This record gives sequence, C-alpha cells and structure tokens, in this order.
Amino acid sequence: IEKSMSTLNEKENEMGRLQTDLESAQREREEKERALMEAMANIHVKEHESEENDIGENGMSYDAELTQYENAEDMARPEEERITEAEKNITLQKQLEALQRELEESKDAQKATLNDVLHEQNVKQGRDKYKTLKQIRSGNTKHRVDQFEAL
Repeated sequence: IEKSMSTLNEKENEMGRLQTDLESAQREREEKERALMEAMANIHVKEHESEENDIGENGMSYDAELTQYENAEDMARPEEERITEAEKNITLQKQLEALQRELEESKDAQKATLNDVLHEQNVKQGRDKYKTLKQIRSGNTKHRVDQFEAL
C-alpha cells in the first residue's frame, strides 16, 4: 500500500509539474502571438502612413494634378499611329479577307441588330475606334466633349 501511495504521490507531483509546464507554454505562445499581432499592426500602420504622405523613395511627392504639358496636343499617342499585326502580315491579311467574305455570305441580314448596322456604316465610312479617338482628341475641350456626347 505504501508503495502504491508513493507511486501515486510521484504521479501527482509529475502531473502538477506537467500542468505548470503546460500553463507556462500557453502563456509564452499567447505572448508570442500578441507580439506578432503588434508587429503586423505596426507594419500596416507604416504602409498607410507612407501612402497618405504620397512621398516616393526619392523624396519627391506625388499628386494627381495635371500640369499644362500633360494635356498638350503634342503628347505622344501611340494608339493612333499603331500598325496592327494584320497590316504587317500580308498572308494574314488575305486569310482575314477570305474569312470576311465567307462571313458575309453566311450572314442573315434580317437578324442584324442596331449595333451591327452601326458597325457596317462605320466600316463603309472607313472609321474604326482609333480614328474616332483621334478625331475626338482634336480641337478644344468643349468641342471634344460635344463630339463625344454626339456619338
């Protein structure tokens, strides 16, 4: 009986020691989690502070204000002088023309929508979206807005 009592006491002591170890490990884990959360919050705060200041790496500030040169007519517009792949490749041009003829033959004119009719008119007049953009961009702002609204 004494042997079993001493074994029981040893087990209780070991259990108490293990419980204190477990509690201390849980406290350490909670402290580490708290420290990690604080560190993450500090990183996010620093990111937001730099975004609010709008100061770049080289110390210059950024803003959305346009200068007079940014709206100048001599500003580069590469989309207007573009050359499509079809324009560069002659065999591709021939294939596209053949496909267009096939589509024209198979198209049902009675099922054409309003957009289809408008597109046909624009193609007949030689307009595309790039030419339209170029035309809209020419002239003063009021004229450009009126012309765009008329579309």
